[in-house]
Amino acid sequence: MNISILHLVLICLLPPLFYGLSGIVDSKLVRYPELEQPPTLVFVNNMTSLLLALLLLVVSPLLPTPITLPPSNLVPILIIVGLLEFLYLFPYYKAYTHLDTSVVNALFSLARVMTPLLAFFMVNEILSVKQYLGFFIIVISSAVLSLEKGERFKLNAGFWLMVLAGGLIVFDHAAMKMATYEIDWLNLFFWSMLIATLSSFSILLSPTSRSRIKASLRLPSLKKYARWLVLTQALYFIASGLFVFAVAMVPITLVEVGLSFQPILVLAASYILFKLFRMKRHEQKTAYTRKVICFVIMLFGSALII
Repeated sequence: MNISILHLVLICLLPPLFYGLSGIVDSKLVRYPELEQPPTLVFVNNMTSLLLALLLLVVSPLLPTPITLPPSNLVPILIIVGLLEFLYLFPYYKAYTHLDTSVVNALFSLARVMTPLLAFFMVNEILSVKQYLGFFIIVISSAVLSLEKGERFKLNAGFWLMVLAGGLIVFDHAAMKMATYEIDWLNLFFWSMLIATLSSFSILLSPTSRSRIKASLRLPSLKKYARWLVLTQALYFIASGLFVFAVAMVPITLVEVGLSFQPILVLAASYILFKLFRMKRHEQKTAYTRKVICFVIMLFGSALII
């Protein structure tokens, strides 16, 4: 399928833009005491996603490609994709208790170096040497961009938790690319999201988690964060749908390149939100000179790829 450069840029950059907007709202959501424990936050978020998935199912007859039952041979891959999208959240959230936010984000960016290898073995995806060079330039620059001044990677438990989280999500994206050869992007989006959200009911097996979730869903608590929860999940829903569409349209390595631009897109979105609504983002300020340098280097890497 021939895609113009403009369409390629839009396909690859829209998902990280909406992921970034969702992350900005998340920075407010995670500060509510009722949601400070990862299992509680994962469950509450996924219940909102379940409602959105059911809404998509209701309106699907009006769409060009309605939701249908997947082929039986594809069910194992869909289960793997859904479970990975559920499981990676636990080491990811837990890593925040060991590492600074910027280090977590940098390690998440750096995990993308595994993408070309998995893409080659799982979906036989091969790019040119120049494109691989551009990919590694962008990924490494993104990791450097995410780090705050003076912070370094630490080989503690948080580092290995992020290695696990990054490995799970990169494998998830490669498995998702495999599924696109046998199912349209909308059905892939729906079924993977449904499996991920239904998996969150396993959290209720823990009495401690049940107690915390029950407390977080009481009306006085719900009133505090409900609007932010709905907003962040709506943005995440759009981002995930756009991401699955991108995976179906272009090589997964290029999609990961787009995700590497999320720090830049989040910075731009934060600035716009601050100007329009005085909505501050909870983060330290990295030197703008370093951000500009990294951005220029990433643009050079993008030129090699395109």
